[in-house]
Amino acid sequence: MTAFSLAALVGCGDPCDPATLEATLRAASAGDVVEAGACRYETSLRVPAGVTLRGQGSGRTIVAGTGADSAILLEDGAVLEAVGVEVALGRGVSASDARVTLRDVVIRGPVDAAGAATLGPAPTPTETATHGLVITGGGRADAPVELSGVDVRGFARFGALFVDSHVAWDGGAASESLGTGIMASGGSLTASDLEVCSTWRGSSPFGYGIVSRGGASVETDRLVLCDNEGAGALHDGAQAVHRALDATGNEDAALWVQRVESFTLEDATLTGNRLAGVVLVDARLAVIEDSSIEGTREATRIVDDLELQAGDGVQAILPTAAGLRLAGVTLSRNERAGIVLQTADGVVPASVASGVVVDAEGDALGAVAQTESALLDPSVWGAGLERRGAAVANDPAAIDRVSVLGAVAPMFLPPPEP
Repeated sequence: MTAFSLAALVGCGDPCDPATLEATLRAASAGDVVEAGACRYETSLRVPAGVTLRGQGSGRTIVAGTGADSAILLEDGAVLEAVGVEVALGRGVSASDARVTLRDVVIRGPVDAAGAATLGPAPTPTETATHGLVITGGGRADAPVELSGVDVRGFARFGALFVDSHVAWDGGAASESLGTGIMASGGSLTASDLEVCSTWRGSSPFGYGIVSRGGASVETDRLVLCDNEGAGALHDGAQAVHRALDATGNEDAALWVQRVESFTLEDATLTGNRLAGVVLVDARLAVIEDSSIEGTREATRIVDDLELQAGDGVQAILPTAAGLRLAGVTLSRNERAGIVLQTADGVVPASVASGVVVDAEGDALGAVAQTESALLDPSVWGAGLERRGAAVANDPAAIDRVSVLGAVAPMFLPPPEP
């Protein structure tokens, strides 16, 4: 392997001159390592196939993009390491039809909470920085794009957008952007020790932490979803597994799961979210195990031109409950209900609840089941559910159906526009 070092190229040019770095990258071949200096480079770069661009740390080596295109374009096999990327317009880092690697990379746009409120519903790349990280057609299921210690913030549409790509992200964040923190459209995303917080809605209809759609497969460990102005995660027509999830303070539910083949939530803590902890709509298989869902706060939403108020731990609207399993779940202090289950057939199999505790306060409900036209007798839950507190008296006394949310409409799903 040949290693190009800018420190050794002073005689060929100023190591902090963008032209020197650009020329070194153009001359590099697959397997070469180009070491950038502790400099601020105001330029846009292309890292050739198989070449590593290594900085001196994300706070010391900065590539400040120019124009409305990508600040850094990575070709197949390229590696970006220990570099900070700043952009005022366009995109931070992009790759197409390539398996690339990013390690210890910080990507920053100019959008903050105050600025998010002034932008229109669909900001353009000539107006501001719209995308932090964009991967299209990247990686394979057995050889994904690798992201390690990547931190993305300050963009107007997507912190990170993955289209038909396979991505493994370990450590870092996609927080404090407008619209959507991370979206996976098709392909797969595995993530561990990742934070996705404070995604702003502004004048857009989104504000989601994570969105998966188009048949994508998402699997996370120790994911943190917090203070997003929409749902913490929205899974639409995708499958998802979340382990050891921590979701707090999300405005439109911690998790909104609709039209999915399978969904699993294990060892999760969902606290202080608005509207719902988990919304399940038309989920064929849905499992929630060994989790705590508490303190869900009531919020008002418009559904089919009607004002609806909800504050439920779990809300499930399913054709049949045969594929639903709640095991070892504790639901407490949820302001409207611990569990609201609506099925078309009015059947609640014994397998639905095992070791489930619902503890209500005040006039809140514990666990109710219903069809589209009537409440079901509280005894349908059988022995697998224990009511505590106010739920003991409130559930049998309930006489009216509980209003339900339904699926997020297509107009409120962010389009996968790379």
